[in-house]
Amino acid sequence: MNKDLPIIIKKIFETPDQTIWEGDWLRILNLLLNDANLTVFWNVFLDNIQNNHSSRFSSLTLNKYIKWEVKGFIAQVVKNKINNIQKEKFLDSLMVYLSKKKIKIEHNLISKVVSSVYEN
Repeated sequence: MNKDLPIIIKKIFETPDQTIWEGDWLRILNLLLNDANLTVFWNVFLDNIQNNHSSRFSSLTLNKYIKWEVKGFIAQVVKNKINNIQKEKFLDSLMVYLSKKKIKIEHNLISKVVSSVYEN
């Protein structure tokens, strides 16, 4: 796991549930957690989630909301990769997903996520 990942991301995945995180799911999760080029992405992603928390899901604790959003995003990445979505459509799909979640991340940072999954 990338040593520079935010602590909350490390905690969420320090012992992934083997029922869910196996095979392609575990392989892609590890790509996302090990890639040092994604550190900025994870920090921006978490900042957005924290800013959205009170206005969107105040019934969930912040930590549960973060866990929910992080796992949801990774599930989108895994789904697109497993379905062999073309790289540009993959990127567009993630942009739409994040937009619906009101998570604002620059195109180049999301592109790094897609590249990490496609190049490894």
